[in-house]
Amino acid sequence: MYYRDARAAVVVYDITNSESFATAQKWVRELKQRGSSDVLIALTGNKIDLAEQRAVPREDALSWSNENGCLFFEASAKTGENIQDLFKMIAERLPVQEAPVTSRSFPVIPPPSQQKSDSGGCC
Repeated sequence: MYYRDARAAVVVYDITNSESFATAQKWVRELKQRGSSDVLIALTGNKIDLAEQRAVPREDALSWSNENGCLFFEASAKTGENIQDLFKMIAERLPVQEAPVTSRSFPVIPPPSQQKSDSGGCC
């Protein structure tokens, strides 16, 4: 996993596989220990289209997620259920940061006026 300077992370586990949930918990701990102090983590249970094969109770995952300061989602990569909601929530929760101005930055030139000149010229 690459997480250097990450502002957000989506840690995914398979709801039909309790071992994948244990691995996801390890990744969350790793992010909290070595990642940015303000990284936004979304713990996400995948394969909700296979709910009848569930091995990780939703309540257990939600409780662990809350205790560890993570957003919690359940989704299906196969059907797309809750995928847009997941990324929308992440986008809404990320703090807005101004881009740093450096000597290499390009100046912003305002767009030309929309008013026509009386001189009849094009500019």
